[in-house]
Amino acid sequence: MNLTTTRKMKRIDGIFSDITRNDTGLHFMCGLEHAFVAENGSYQPILRPGTYTCKRGTHQLANGVPFETFEILGVTGHSGVLFHAGNFNEDSEGCTCCGTGFAVGADPHQNGAQVEMVINSRVAFESFMQLQQGLDTFNLTVVE
Repeated sequence: MNLTTTRKMKRIDGIFSDITRNDTGLHFMCGLEHAFVAENGSYQPILRPGTYTCKRGTHQLANGVPFETFEILGVTGHSGVLFHAGNFNEDSEGCTCCGTGFAVGADPHQNGAQVEMVINSRVAFESFMQLQQGLDTFNLTVVE
């Protein structure tokens, strides 16, 4: 199922997006990408606007546990850009963390500081994988 990521907020605690299904145009889930500080001091993701092919495969994060997900291909200067579960900016190194909504919560990576986050990440990731069941690839369009 092809998806579109529309950026809603670019903040120090992450890049927050609404992800919609292209077939219906309806909201499917929320996304959180890591915020990198640009030369002008703004917060930017590594995924630039455009359309990317996403390919199913087995990958692993820093925890070393292999899992099945989709890699976003063709990201200039980067590889291993994945969809996965995660709630906070530090849970992503440029990947898209899946969520059912946004909230403010205590970030364990920052001594409990209150930051914007995505919620119900594991549930959202499971729904994402169910949506893509039987597909080896799909297209992701990123818009600002």
